[in-house]
Amino acid sequence: LLLTAILYIKKVKGSILIGILATWILGMICQAAGVYRIDADAGFYSLYPTFAMTDFSKIGETFGQCFTADFHGVGIMNFIVVMLSFLLDMFDTIGTLIGVSDKAGMLDEDGKLPNVKQALMADAIATSAGAVLGTSTTTTFVESSAGVGAGARTGLASIVTGLLFLLAIFFAPIF
Repeated sequence: LLLTAILYIKKVKGSILIGILATWILGMICQAAGVYRIDADAGFYSLYPTFAMTDFSKIGETFGQCFTADFHGVGIMNFIVVMLSFLLDMFDTIGTLIGVSDKAGMLDEDGKLPNVKQALMADAIATSAGAVLGTSTTTTFVESSAGVGAGARTGLASIVTGLLFLLAIFFAPIF
């Protein structure tokens, strides 16, 4: 954390990634020295990379699980809780979009985001698709401002990030 903070203050590009990699290397050294002990039952796994292939069979356990249509026992209070959750997610997305757009200098002279309808629709589709695929919520995150701060403006950084995540599926066991 100290290394990451120093690199960040010195404005080194990739300071967070460098800090993560340095921590991982330090962890492997501690494992080799016996300071870090592997105990899978307690959630402490080996820090060394393995070259085993990813098990894609687990995707079937979560894919499409949101399509259960059993509404027995859904009372008015449960309905209200779900609607409030959607409402809070919408406000969170709007706040994030405005904050990231302001950092990117994309707000108009009145401080409004042009084409906000399309941005909200893209977020809604991503959230729905993520639920169908059984993933954690895919939505607009405030961490996007880090990409904007590094120069991302056109969406190309998001496409590259998505492609790298697809590639990372095969390298997940290594890391």
